[in-house]
Amino acid sequence: MSESATSRSLLIVNADDWGLDSSTTDAISECFSAERVTSTTAMVYMADSDRAASIALAQSYPVGLHLNLSSPFTATDIPRDVNERHEKVVRYLRGVPLARWLYNPYLTRVFDLCIEDQVRRFLDLYGKKPTHLDGHHHLHTCPNVLFSRKLEPGIKLRNTITYSKGQKSAFSGFVRSVFKRTIAHKYVTTVYLIQLGEWQLDDVALTIATARSKRAHIEVAVHPFVAQQRKTLLSDAWLSVLSGGALGSFADL
Repeated sequence: MSESATSRSLLIVNADDWGLDSSTTDAISECFSAERVTSTTAMVYMADSDRAASIALAQSYPVGLHLNLSSPFTATDIPRDVNERHEKVVRYLRGVPLARWLYNPYLTRVFDLCIEDQVRRFLDLYGKKPTHLDGHHHLHTCPNVLFSRKLEPGIKLRNTITYSKGQKSAFSGFVRSVFKRTIAHKYVTTVYLIQLGEWQLDDVALTIATARSKRAHIEVAVHPFVAQQRKTLLSDAWLSVLSGGALGSFADL
């Protein structure tokens, strides 16, 4: 970071899905080497999780946990009980309408165990706690995750996505506002979260400038394995967006 995060707005550019597969890991590594991302979040029990951990440790990348509750594990060495719990949660979240928005008390224990399984695996691979936690398909905001006893108060957690007024329905906006207040009260987070693939670059630059003017921390979530996003991240235009402010990871919050 160029200056203390407490004195200036901190910009975090986080690459999701580290370890998903070799092509995803390599795309993120390319962006790290070019200094176009500042942190990443790792998936565990996936095809490239082990290799990705070795690379991150060798390069001292800031790595959080990309909690996966929506896609099947693809590694070959998954303990049977871990896989069975995970498959149950995936089936529920994929198969039940509004499951990502509602708390299910009957699944409290299985959600807790799934979170614990992935945190423990991260510790096994990286030898330390993740810098922060976010969710594959943003399911870290699912109430069964957000209110899980396995998430200690005060940990660093990704915020909900920032949308402009009118972009989402009244119901969606209300629920998101509840989640946003919960995250801000219980955890450490940024004020803004935007996704590169859903915003024009000019809008991204304007939002970052707004956050910096308010001394508010902002995260930009990126997916370098998407060809167009990788092209943007490696462009001179993106380098210009990054200039003029403090860069860092959730470890700096």
